[in-house]
Amino acid sequence: LASFGVVGARPGIALTLRRHISCQMVPIQPQVTVESACGLQKQNGSIISGKPSPYVVIEVFGKEGFRFQTPVVRRSLTPAWNFPVNIGNFDSGDSLQFTLMDSLSWPRSDKL
Repeated sequence: LASFGVVGARPGIALTLRRHISCQMVPIQPQVTVESACGLQKQNGSIISGKPSPYVVIEVFGKEGFRFQTPVVRRSLTPAWNFPVNIGNFDSGDSLQFTLMDSLSWPRSDKL
């Protein structure tokens, strides 16, 4: 179990992930579970105020087509997803990027 910083996140936001990486030959197929987030804050001063509706986007950095997304948790400051992802064709040296987003941002989803 590990906590990672979130790309574009404000200080104090933690995203909890569980990772299972097997020691197999190439290609590596890690399993990552996005468990939860904490430290989110109510949105004030924007068109849509109140609690965010967060979700997480998981991408293999620099590779198009390797994008996964958790379900949206409606209006929550402490969302829990427990969302497992099996990432195929993950090469040694690849990096995962986790972006915490808010589906209520207008006009489009925005990073938290």
